Amino acid sequence: MLGTENNKPWIFEFCPVAPNWSIDWSMLLDKFDWLRKLEGCSQDPIYYLEGDVLNHTKLVCNSLIELDIWRKLDKTKQSIIFMAALLHDVAKPFFTTVDSDGRISSAGHARAGAKLARRILWEMSVPFYVREQIVYLVRYSSLPFYLFEKQDPQYSVIQASQVVKLEFLSILAQADVLARKCKDQKDLLEKIELFCEFAKEQECFFQAREFPSPHSRFIYFKKEGGDPNYQAFDDTCFEVVLLCGLPASGKDTWIKNNLPNWPVISLDEIRKELKIPPDKNQGQVLVESKERARKFLREKHGFIWNATNVMRSRRSQLIELFNAYKARIRIVYLETNLEDLFKRNHSRTETVPKQIIEKMFDSLEIPNITEAHQVDWIIN
Repeated sequence: MLGTENNKPWIFEFCPVAPNWSIDWSMLLDKFDWLRKLEGCSQDPIYYLEGDVLNHTKLVCNSLIELDIWRKLDKTKQSIIFMAALLHDVAKPFFTTVDSDGRISSAGHARAGAKLARRILWEMSVPFYVREQIVYLVRYSSLPFYLFEKQDPQYSVIQASQVVKLEFLSILAQADVLARKCKDQKDLLEKIELFCEFAKEQECFFQAREFPSPHSRFIYFKKEGGDPNYQAFDDTCFEVVLLCGLPASGKDTWIKNNLPNWPVISLDEIRKELKIPPDKNQGQVLVESKERARKFLREKHGFIWNATNVMRSRRSQLIELFNAYKARIRIVYLETNLEDLFKRNHSRTETVPKQIIEKMFDSLEIPNITEAHQVDWIIN
């Protein structure tokens, strides 16, 4: 159930409640430095006559809590969307530019904002599934406005539905538009309405779009232009497990407890064999590890690829390799809280420098179900 972990529902302590539905902005600004940083960050007056990013964020939150559709949700769902409203422009201060004719833009702020939101929420110990729902609300916050400018709107909306509740996204978008003082407000509200209707037609507004099989889903997300109803013939004949997680997140322990007899390609072990430290060029390590993988792949023998794999681009390269040999791909992502992570790393024989872990954290793209036949999230 969304928002329930360890049998305790997550509720944001500053989320407004009935009967007053009031927001304590002085408390929020005192508590969160990332919110204070929004003050003074300019926006293009053509689209945002209401002022800087902080003022816009306040107005979005105020508009949100006035919506009947939001007030009728349970407290956890209210908290998720309210937190997303607070964070939806969190990266704008770092991505705002002014061009030669005075126009202001912040291209790329949604994608960067999602990563920054993940870091903020992780440090706040927000439960994993709640956190990721908020992260993807930030990431896709502009999708309702630009869906039909995408090359394949069907693919885009179905892809988004796998990671975020589009119903929540539409509520956030509506609050965003109602908060704006702009000439195209009516047009934007119509776009949101069209987005909702299209998502309902694609059977993914209230839940993730379902597929005939995991293999059909895997094939669909390999490229745009496919048919989500297509029953793909499953020609996979063995399984490869791709581990993913920051250093000291528990990957070795998971292998011992779950697949102790499986062959493992461990990048850490190969580094030791080749005497290459983790902060040096890893090219030779990758070449050797892929050559060992190809041996198992040619033999149609299942194995575990044990590495951090924190970036989707790196995972995609490996998945393409495994898929070429008709492997069924299972990603296992492991996560623990930051305090335990650094404690575990410090107690290991071969510690990873903290600055490298920090860099990996900033690059972290948590795997989702659009990448593989199966994705398991192991949260400690």
